[in-house]
Amino acid sequence: IDQTILQQILDKLEALDRRLKKLESASTGLAPEPEKPVLQAKPDPAESTQTPAAPALAPKKSNFSEAKIGKEWFNKIGALSIIIGVVLFIGYTFQYLGLVGKIAIGYLVALVLFGSGWFLVKKYKSYADSLLAIGWAIAYFTTFATHYISASRIIESVNLNLFLLFIVSGGLAIFSYFYKSERFSVMAILLGAISAIISPTPFLSLIAILVLILYAASLAIVKNWAVLGFSSAVVSYVTYFISFDRQGYFYSLDIFKLGAIFLTIYFLLFVIASLFMKPGMFKEDKYAASLISFNAFAFFILFLSQLYHFYPQQDGIFTTIFGLALLMIALVNYLFFKEKKYIWSTYGWLGWGFLTLAIPLQLTGTWIAGVWLAEGAALLAVGLLNNRQSFINKGAITIGLFLVHLLGYDIWKENTVDIFGLAVKSRVIFIVFTTFVFLAISLVWEKARRLLSEQLSVLIFLPWLAVALTVMLGFVLDINRYVLSVAFLSEGFVIYLVGLLANRQHLRLIALLPLSCFALRWFGFDFFYLKDVSLGLFGNLTYLTANSVIAIIIFYFLYTASQFDSKLGEEEKSIVDFFALGASIILILLTFVKGNDRLISVSWTAEAGLILTAGFIFKKRILRLTGIAILLLAILRVFIIDLSFLETIYRIISFIILGGILMAVSFLYTKYKDKIL
Repeated sequence: IDQTILQQILDKLEALDRRLKKLESASTGLAPEPEKPVLQAKPDPAESTQTPAAPALAPKKSNFSEAKIGKEWFNKIGALSIIIGVVLFIGYTFQYLGLVGKIAIGYLVALVLFGSGWFLVKKYKSYADSLLAIGWAIAYFTTFATHYISASRIIESVNLNLFLLFIVSGGLAIFSYFYKSERFSVMAILLGAISAIISPTPFLSLIAILVLILYAASLAIVKNWAVLGFSSAVVSYVTYFISFDRQGYFYSLDIFKLGAIFLTIYFLLFVIASLFMKPGMFKEDKYAASLISFNAFAFFILFLSQLYHFYPQQDGIFTTIFGLALLMIALVNYLFFKEKKYIWSTYGWLGWGFLTLAIPLQLTGTWIAGVWLAEGAALLAVGLLNNRQSFINKGAITIGLFLVHLLGYDIWKENTVDIFGLAVKSRVIFIVFTTFVFLAISLVWEKARRLLSEQLSVLIFLPWLAVALTVMLGFVLDINRYVLSVAFLSEGFVIYLVGLLANRQHLRLIALLPLSCFALRWFGFDFFYLKDVSLGLFGNLTYLTANSVIAIIIFYFLYTASQFDSKLGEEEKSIVDFFALGASIILILLTFVKGNDRLISVSWTAEAGLILTAGFIFKKRILRLTGIAILLLAILRVFIIDLSFLETIYRIISFIILGGILMAVSFLYTKYKDKIL
């Protein structure tokens, strides 16, 4: 401990001791003990003579970048330059040497580089690695030149040359194991891949790739080299594609069957490698997850591209089987290697992805969106009930795909289905099914709300919002335009009533959406189209009259029901006041448009009287203000229009009724003045 800090601690302890003794003496009446001299820590002579060391300055960013460029970049560029120089030198000496001499000079240079690298490996490992890499590269390309370059061809058999190339790459693989270098292992994979690509025999190429994978997978497991595993997967599948596509073997059914077997073996070997690799640093886990993803996608694309050429109707079935296989791998890994989350979660996401992809590959038309909806709902339900965020995310994405397909394709189709002799549009059935599924999701969400985080539980409004929008869209497409406003009104009424009964504020807020659409439709369409509709016992009425009466009844009912609900807050009740206001406005306008001109003032006065009475009974200021506003309208009409144009009898009736109601209102305000204010 630093001497200064130690002294401060001793001083604080001494001060606390003195204070405690004073408090004890004050409580007992005794005199405090004489203070002891404060202990002083003896300074260390060695430390007293030393000056505190200045803090080390952090290296500047520019110095760090400069060091990185000088140490790493220049090293790699230098190695590449040496390779180019040696190749040019060999090419230059070829004109003076015979066949054997040309080959010998290449191997001699490789041996010199090997010896130099081995000599420098203890003190200058980075330089030694570069020299060793150059040596192996020159040895490989010298062997390559013994057949593929005419100026130095001493081996006529291509198979013998390929065997020697594999010997060189195999030697590098063995060297990398004992040298404990992941980079040299990747280099061995690359050299072996080149040999497989240039092989003219498909079977030999398949075997060569298999050997590469066995080597890479084994070493990746033993050494836990995730970079090697990922690199070998990329190299192997790219090699498979190039070697076969270059020779046109993808168009042979026999080669496809043979390649399918080997592709499956390649895939399973990389799966085994991923399962047995140990979790490590973030970089290692990232490369392991990349290995899993690339292995799955590369196998799927290569296999499906050939399968579709020979069996075009089986792509959906293959995708489904592959997705299920990935999910099984994820389940096994979850049960036995639960700590490797990055592995089983990656396989889980991939399995879900391929199963979701199989739906549009195998199905057609509305079935695609329907199955996506069912799959998304199932995933979402499992995630909600078990509080699994990954399942919730998968379900949300799948439902998003369903919505895209629904809005972009299904909703516009005019196909019909025969149900009990009635031709019903398929989209009507699908909208009903969609509504049912989203209602089921909302029930599950409601049950699981306590298990979820606060942010996620709040999003329970989303399924209901989807229900409201889907039903509204169905109304727009298939409901008679004259009753569209009533359809919106009925939907809003049902959702709001459920919100009241279940005490769910989010439902009451969502109900405002179709109710607002009703208001826009009523003012924008119903008000100007006066087509008659037969209502049986009620005779013939215009759509405006029928729609308006229904709206007035529903709005006043919702307003009244809301007033008796003690669980509604004051802010929400102020929003509910608009129901009463909206009903009053509709009644005023309906009376003005469809009422008898001689009785409009009387109707307005009666309406105002009823609304004012309700305002006094329920102690609602909004009702009283609405009644007063309507009463003022009636007064203006009586004195401006009725007095000038009506017959005497109607004038008398208007004035008497208006006067009586005004007197009654005056009495009510006088009697209940204190309560109102």
